[in-house]
Amino acid sequence: MVKIELLTSPTCPACPRAKELLRRFAKEHGYSLKELSTAGRDGQRWAKRYGVTGTPSFVIKGSVRPVLKTGVPSPGELEHMAKLANGEVEPPKGLFTRLAGLFRG
Repeated sequence: MVKIELLTSPTCPACPRAKELLRRFAKEHGYSLKELSTAGRDGQRWAKRYGVTGTPSFVIKGSVRPVLKTGVPSPGELEHMAKLANGEVEPPKGLFTRLAGLFRG
């Protein structure tokens, strides 16, 4: 099952919009949504664990990998992130991965 964790801040102007979007997305897809606040200990621990310094931030945890983003996503980004988390699409290859491919025999 896909789980979404959302970190917000009481002073964040974009957080209400992100909350609404993620609530709707989670409900439409049958995903669980856990909301955390930087005002609480759990939210502070979450931010430290993921190295997050801005809000809104969220992670989509699927069957293959967690996918993290800071900011308000578009619906298309959410769909793509959920597919990445579940292994339905491959993550983009970074520079070093592409360079290593040049040296394979």
